[in-house]
Formats: sequence, structure tokens, C-alpha cells
Amino acid sequence: MKNSSCKVYCYADDANLYINEITLTGLQEKIKLSFSDSLRWYLANSISINSSKTELMVFNKSVKRQEHLELNLISTAGAFTIKSSESEVRYLGFYFDTKLNFESFFEKIIKRMSFGTFALNKFKNLLPEKTKLELYYAFVHSHINFSSLLYFSTTKKMQERLLKIQKTAVRTIKGQGNRSHTAEIFESLDILPFPVQAKLNIFNFMMSWVDKKYGNAFENQWVTNSYFHGNTTIRNSHKLRVPFTRVNKLKRLPYFVFPYIYNSLVDDFNDMPYDGRFALFKEMLLSKYVDNNRCRLSDCYVCKKYLVGKNLRIMERSAKLEKIKLIIKKKGQLKKGRYEKLLNFYKNK
Repeated sequence: MKNSSCKVYCYADDANLYINEITLTGLQEKIKLSFSDSLRWYLANSISINSSKTELMVFNKSVKRQEHLELNLISTAGAFTIKSSESEVRYLGFYFDTKLNFESFFEKIIKRMSFGTFALNKFKNLLPEKTKLELYYAFVHSHINFSSLLYFSTTKKMQERLLKIQKTAVRTIKGQGNRSHTAEIFESLDILPFPVQAKLNIFNFMMSWVDKKYGNAFENQWVTNSYFHGNTTIRNSHKLRVPFTRVNKLKRLPYFVFPYIYNSLVDDFNDMPYDGRFALFKEMLLSKYVDNNRCRLSDCYVCKKYLVGKNLRIMERSAKLEKIKLIIKKKGQLKKGRYEKLLNFYKNK
């Protein structure tokens, strides 16, 4: 596809053609040219394209304007039509909409997380905390990890909904009420809240990119400040240059968000001791979140209720342990009495 003005991204048997053009007419011509080249390559290599799984989407920054395209292609394999999708397209498990706010993708993530929270709630009085934690990691946290790289690319309202479901899940694990504070619960369970987990995963991704662990993938996507200024020694030369845009809507996309998050965390990470660096870094992020979100009201009803409940549980546990000790002692005395009785019986026989 040397003659085509498009970028090709492939993974296994999935292929994605990305074409950039200002006018809709020019875009349609470029798509036809690029797709015709693709068809020729597929036919030359004895590969067929499934037209029912081939989708087209037009991205634009206008909120009101919706662009629609219909592509009619004729090849030796036959003629087929591809229409631009009005809602979403799926690629490698991610759903992309025309406005790139990923709301349709996170709606599906919310449904899956809600199922996990529902399962936890059903068995909250039957299972121990360790088992509930395993259910959480299987049915809730797995979806958080999968979608965390796009967390900051969606709307603030959607971010709040995602965090709210996670808070409901951790409250259920600890057996707390709907209004209890969650900062201490996250700390006691050693679970990162959604925004903190997203920052950690984005930072790990960028660290792997900086260390060139992805090979040619994402090559030349970002540059360091030093490289941008002609390899000169400047302050923050080890940090990445955040691309500039005047469009606020674009600032939340990964191309702009990832280097910004990397720059905000890299100094703290480098200050960590080398042994166990990532574990200490995760602990530091969680501690910062807990300190920033801890309740500071001197007369908080929720905190008082939590402390009363905590003390009550400690008292109940102590009473239960004392009861078990008395039962063991009583059973030991009964066994000792039976043993002495049996011993005397054989001695006198």
C-alpha cells in the first residue's frame, strides 16, 4: 500500500486502516484507493475479506455534525457495500464511537462490573472476606484493569459512575453501609481506586515504551524534552514533551494524557529504592489517595457509626474467642475425667 495515504495497524487477523482528510469528498476518495489496494493484496495472498465484519467510522471533532459515508467496492471476489457506523465499532475488545469519548465502551464495562457487585451483594453474609475479595478480583477488578488505560479519556460523569460502582463493591466486601467512607476501606484491602489504578497502569505502559519494550510499536509517538530541544541538557530533560493542542476535547485522549501522567509520576518513581520499587510505588500512590480523601470532620456521623460498629465487632469477636476457650477447657476436663476413670478401672481389676 505504498501509494495509499493511510496508516495500517494489524494484530493477528484484525486489520485497521486509518485515513486522515479535511474534506468528506477527499476522505471518500482516499478510502476507496486504500481499500482497493488492500483488496488486491488480500487476493494476491489468497485471503478473503468478510464484508459483514468490515466496518467504517468517520471521526470528527464537531459535536453536532455527523458524517455518513457509503462505500461501494467491486472486486474479483464480488461487489459489497460498507456503510459508516453511526454508533460504535469494535476493535480488539475496545469500542470506538464517532466522538471518541468511549462512553459506549464504558457502558459495557459498567454492566460487567455491576454483575460482579451483584454477586458480592448476594453472598455478603455467607462468605468470608478472603473469598469475597477473590470474587471482587475476578468479576470487578479484572474489568477495571482492562479498561483503565482509557479511564481519563472519557467524561467526568462516566468516571464518577465507574468509581461509584467500585466503592459499592469494596463496601460490600467489608460489610459496610452505603454511606461509609471508602478511603480507609481501600487502604485496609490494599486495593487501588479506579483513577489511581488507571494512573499506575498508564505509567507502567509509558515506562515500557521508554525502555523500548514494544519494539517498533508506538515508535516516534512521543519524544523527550531533551530530544525536542536538540539533545541539549535542560531541566526536566528526562521527561516527555506533552503535545500541544487548542482543542480541549482532544486533551483527554491517550496521545496527550499519557505523557502528562508519566511526567507527573516519574520523579516519585525514581526516588524509590531499586529493590521492590513497583510495590513501594503502588503503596505510595494508595497512601496519597487515602490522605487526600480521608474524612477530616471532627463530628462526622458516618465515622462515629463506623467506629462504634468496629468496636462492637471487636467485642463480639473477643466474646466468641472466650466462649471457644471455655468449651475447649470444658472438653479437656471431661476427657481427663474419663481417662482417670478408665485408668482406675483397670488398676482395680
